[in-house]
Amino acid sequence: MRVYKDKEIQIFETAWELITEKGYHETTISHIAKAAGIGKGTIYEYFASKEELVASMVIHNLETQRQKTLEKLGKAVSAEDKLRIMGEADIEGALGLMRTMKLLQTLKSFDHCQVKEEVFELMRERYLLVEEIMREGMTQGVFDLENPRHGAMLFLGTMNNTLMSNHFGGSLSIDPQEVLEFVLHKLKT
Repeated sequence: MRVYKDKEIQIFETAWELITEKGYHETTISHIAKAAGIGKGTIYEYFASKEELVASMVIHNLETQRQKTLEKLGKAVSAEDKLRIMGEADIEGALGLMRTMKLLQTLKSFDHCQVKEEVFELMRERYLLVEEIMREGMTQGVFDLENPRHGAMLFLGTMNNTLMSNHFGGSLSIDPQEVLEFVLHKLKT
C-alpha cells in the first residue's frame, strides 16, 4: 500500500466530495483547489491531470477500506467472525464502492491505465482472502463445504448481487444484513 502525503489526502477528500455531489465532468481542478483552500498549481505538483488525481483517489479509497477490514480481521478469532467482518465491511462501504465504480467508468483511459490493473488486483486479493477464511472455517469445522472456492464464490456473489440490487433499487431491495446472516447459516449447514 502506497503511503500518501497529508496534502494528497486533503485533495482526495475534497475531490471525492465535489465529484460525488456535482459529477466528474462538472468538477474541475480549479473547483477542487478552491474548495481545498489551496492553489491549483499545488494539485498539479501531485497529479498531472484530473484523471490521474481520480485514479489515485480511487486506489487510495479502496486501499484504505481494505486496510480497515484487515485490522478488524486481525482481532477476530473464528472464521465465521472473519466472514461476518468481510460482509459488514462490504455493506458499510457499498455506496462508496458503487460511486467508485461509476467514477471509474467515466475515465476515458480506464481500460488502458494502471488503475484498472490495481483495482483488479485488489479484487483478486479480496477473493483470495475470503477463500482463505473458508478454508480456515472448514478446518475449524465451522463451514460445511467440500471446496473453499465454491464457498468464496457463494459468499461474494450473493453479497455483491444483494448490494447491487439495493443500489439500483426496485422491488429487489433486501436487507443486506439479513442476507449476510442467511449466507453464514447456509455455509454452516
